[in-house]
Amino acid sequence: MEQLIAEEINSFTEADRASGCTDQVNTEKNVSLLLIGNSLMNDVQTLLEELLTCGGYSSNIATSNPGGYRLKQHLTNERTTELIARGYDLTLVQAHSNGIKDHRKPYNVLSELQRRIEASGSTIGFYQTWAFQNRDPAKIENILTRYEFVADEFEAPIVHIGRAWDYFYISNNESPPFELFLDYAHATKQGKRMIAYTLYAYLTGSSPINLSNLSLSAEEATQLQTIAWGTYKANS
Repeated sequence: MEQLIAEEINSFTEADRASGCTDQVNTEKNVSLLLIGNSLMNDVQTLLEELLTCGGYSSNIATSNPGGYRLKQHLTNERTTELIARGYDLTLVQAHSNGIKDHRKPYNVLSELQRRIEASGSTIGFYQTWAFQNRDPAKIENILTRYEFVADEFEAPIVHIGRAWDYFYISNNESPPFELFLDYAHATKQGKRMIAYTLYAYLTGSSPINLSNLSLSAEEATQLQTIAWGTYKANS
């Protein structure tokens, strides 16, 4: 996968770069999204809303992400139940920080979430997380490919956040100029922006390059925006 992302990035043209923030929001370009997970989604909604506004999109986004939650717990969570019933266009689910490897056939929890989500008129999708900070190649691939396998099983869209995260480290020879990890699993300021840029690319099909820096330096933002767009193009 990293080779495909690298090839996409190396083939970028001016068309792959946005022209900066727009002054007008087009209400016909609306992103309706529900995020269900845990602390690996912290602050993502606010950052994504800022990016969408910058790109000229209106948005209707909500999040249910109690710390440490597993997807099974969302089945009895009142806020999650209430938000699912509202019927967002897309509902992205994110498993515990170990990844989605515990979800195997007959997929009882995921199937019940899908049933409720689809009953509200929404579509279930997957928010692919990243592997732990120790950067063990086998564990990384286990988490990433398991998300992709489950998404295929459910014929559901997947946002390859974990692939973008992984490529950041691989492309910097595991010695990046800044860290995406705050601790063993959670995101730094830069890591949260990597997530937001990747979500923006997948949700809109538009490049995040040259959009808001989200309080990063220009160099940091451009690197993360480029990887997010390259990851999207490699998987679209």
